[in-house]
This record gives sequence, structure tokens and C-alpha cells, in this order.
Amino acid sequence: MSNVTSGKDTTLGINQSNNLSLSNEIYDFKRCWEKNVSEQFPIKSFSEKDGITIAEVGNPHEGFYIKTAILNGKLNGNSVIFSGVNTAVARLTFVDGVASGPCILNDESGVKFFEGRFENGFRQGRGKEFDLKGNLEFDGFFDKGKKLKMYAMIEMGQYWKEYDEEGKLISITQRDDFGRKEGICYFYNDSKEISRVSIWKEGR
Repeated sequence: MSNVTSGKDTTLGINQSNNLSLSNEIYDFKRCWEKNVSEQFPIKSFSEKDGITIAEVGNPHEGFYIKTAILNGKLNGNSVIFSGVNTAVARLTFVDGVASGPCILNDESGVKFFEGRFENGFRQGRGKEFDLKGNLEFDGFFDKGKKLKMYAMIEMGQYWKEYDEEGKLISITQRDDFGRKEGICYFYNDSKEISRVSIWKEGR
């Protein structure tokens, strides 16, 4: 995966104001990536400048825009989402209008905070989060945009412990980079005893 270039794009003549249609509460931009990309960055209109397709975004990120390619009226291929002040906040891939494939996400100042992938419009599978200095803060799995309570078991190689919302152990499993169960997996009941052992391949 290539790195997103931090900084601003000033070549497109897009409105420089960042007109987020949000409440007066403090807005945590990073949280928008917990939701579907199409809902957070709905396409309002298309235009073309010097052979580049620009998709202007509507609410809730009014003023943002996407440099992309259009095929059969839908976003396709490598794309970059820019804020209303022309800061690159995401480098991702669209397939028939849906975010799917590797991605790099930046905060509002253009600093990378996430590297992973999208599937069906959501962050999915293994992903990494970074602090402002580029130090790794989290290396784990996401499901439909949300971070899973899953922790690596260093002593067991590629195994991961997964917990429910109450902190109870659900399973100890191997996972591929898409987050699918792989190999021998162990499942636990409410008594913290193994209730099932099964072999998985590609999530089945």
C-alpha cells in the first residue's frame, strides 16, 4: 500500500471552506469511519477538470470532494477524498460505487491514523491505528467499521482472543487479513469452558 501524501491539494479550484453540517457538539472526525463510506460521503454532483473527475460530497460532509474515476455512472478505481480545505483524508478504492480494497485514512490535518481495508463500504478485517507521531496504537480487527475486542496471543503465534461487550471470552481463533476465521478455532461458553472446536477455511 502506498502512503498518502500529507498536505493539501490546491490545483482543483474547489471551494476552500469546510462546511460540515454537524451539531454544535465537539466533532470527532475519525469516528465517521465507523460508518459506511457512502453514507458519510454521499455524492451530490460530478464535474471534470483537466481530465480528472471530481465528485462533490453532500451532508454530513458538505464541502468535501473525491478525486476518482467514473465507470457506468459509479465511482471506480483508486480515489482520494479531500476535506473542504483540500487536505487528503483518505486514499481508497471503489468498485461500482462501493469502497472495497486497501485504504489509508488521515485525520483532518493530513496525518495518517489508519491503514487497512474496506469491504462493502466499511472498514473490515485487519487494520492498524497510529498516533500523531506515527507510533502503532492498535493492530487488530474491524467488523463493519467497528473495532473488535480481539487481542493477539503472542505466545500462540497467529491466535486471537475475542471478548463480548461484558468482557467474557467468546473464542480463541486464527484469522486471515480479511478477518475471516482460519485453521483450528476454539469457542467458549458462559462457564469459560470450551464448548466447540472446529476447523475453518476462509471464514467457513
